[in-house]
Amino acid sequence: MTALYAAGSPIAYDVGGKGGSIAIHFGTWVSNDEAVGASTVNSRQQILEAALRGAYSALEIEAPDKDLDVLPVVGIALGAPTLKAFEAEARAPVDQLVNAMGGMPWRCRVLAVPVPEEQLIAQRNGLIEEMRRVEASARAAGASSPLASYYSELLGQKLNAFD
Repeated sequence: MTALYAAGSPIAYDVGGKGGSIAIHFGTWVSNDEAVGASTVNSRQQILEAALRGAYSALEIEAPDKDLDVLPVVGIALGAPTLKAFEAEARAPVDQLVNAMGGMPWRCRVLAVPVPEEQLIAQRNGLIEEMRRVEASARAAGASSPLASYYSELLGQKLNAFD
């Protein structure tokens, strides 16, 4: 996926289940505000295919069904991924999702857009600066502040997500 990041290409990951089987789809797209031609779309798709084939040599690639089932219930979640590994004996989040949904028809789609490295650095530096301000404010008050301590802890957790 490093190649997709380097190309600035967004990626879509779609996993769903129906009748005891699971389907996984990967793709890329062009947003409405991007002025790119068909060659860019084809290039992004070729990069994605090359990345997947490089990781999974026995991969079978085929076009997805055009008519995805319309599901009766939908939801949305926003967030940033973490690189932290889960415990070896723990199940991966996608495995937990598959088990939780049982035999019901379901689908989960993740849309990811690469964030420029400069933006990540700026966010990290902003967190560090905020932690310094909170610490300086607590020292200036001359007394311990449970709220400041809790806020600093939350900032620290957010900062750890960058590692």
